[in-house]
Order: sequence, then structure tokens, then C-alpha cells
Amino acid sequence: VKLNNGDIVVIATDGLEEVKDHSGKRLGTEWLDGFMATCCNKIADDRADTMMATQIEKAIHDQSGCRLFLEDDIACVCIEYKGNR
Repeated sequence: VKLNNGDIVVIATDGLEEVKDHSGKRLGTEWLDGFMATCCNKIADDRADTMMATQIEKAIHDQSGCRLFLEDDIACVCIEYKGNR
């Protein structure tokens, strides 16, 4: 995979797409893909990896109705490629 300056790589466990909304419906990959595309387009500062992780966490809380625990564990790593310096 060739990365360009500013590209963000998100590596996550399947628990991220297993999150259920406040009505109990699984969010799934379509929601996750749409969220990532929207979020990546909005992030343009030097701390994008931190911003992306924060945005993912906020979206999970918003979509799940801020439940105290989820059905599956979630691990997520966000990396921004800065290119050659």
C-alpha cells in the first residue's frame, strides 16, 4: 500500500462495527465506512491521529446512547502518515 502525506490508517477490531445503536440495531460496516470517509475529510490538523480516535469514541457514544458497556470489546489504532521529511 502506498501512502501519501496526510493519509490516515485506521486499524480496528470487529467490535467497532458491532456497536449497536440506542434501538439495538447493529451499526455495521456501511455506517463505519461512511463515518470514516466523513471524518477523514474534516480532519486537517497536525494531530489527526488523536483527532480521529477522539471522533470515533464520540461517535460510538453518540450512536449507542452512551451505554455503560458494549456487546464486544473495541481496540482501535489511528496512524497519520507524514511522508518524508
